[in-house]
Amino acid sequence: MVKKSISVFLFLFISLISSSQDVIIKKDFSKIYCTIVNEDSLAVYYNIDANRKKNLSIAKSDILKYYRYSSTSLRNSKYKDYNIEKGDTIVLSKKYEFEFKGELLLINEVVNLMVKDTLAYKEIIKAKKYHDGNWVTQYLGFTISLFPIAASGKSIPFGGAVILGSSIIAVTYIISIPLNKKFKKHAKAAVKLFNEKHR
Repeated sequence: MVKKSISVFLFLFISLISSSQDVIIKKDFSKIYCTIVNEDSLAVYYNIDANRKKNLSIAKSDILKYYRYSSTSLRNSKYKDYNIEKGDTIVLSKKYEFEFKGELLLINEVVNLMVKDTLAYKEIIKAKKYHDGNWVTQYLGFTISLFPIAASGKSIPFGGAVILGSSIIAVTYIISIPLNKKFKKHAKAAVKLFNEKHR
């Protein structure tokens, strides 16, 4: 049972790390997990299967929002033009939320915003790495914590399964603390560099 759980854990971890996917959210709130390879004024072009030669597309009029997570997508991205003017700065809240021109931005949108500012961009890429690592750690911790409970009554008593599951969550929380600190450090540095340039 333990060996099987470890194998599943490793499989999930490697899968999430190696194949971070982009997300397209349609106006009906359904989601497409993919790799965005290009976009123009009318459509977003994406690929679901890496072995598929022909890309799929979806009209921007059918899209509510889309997020770039994969390294391939970020490299190929024609970054959104935020029309940055002198005096435009980013506000970083106590909760480490990014606000630009009254709009809250996700970490990937901040990466897009800073792409032309070399120093700030380097820092926000580091922040994104720790942000994503923290997310993956907590996601896997929660997922793995369910395994003992699912196996309770067979090889593990229910009470023991709950304790084991809670212990796994506690361990992943402890692991996420330094990742979160690193994220905050580099996010703060990126915002400072960006604001100093555009203030």
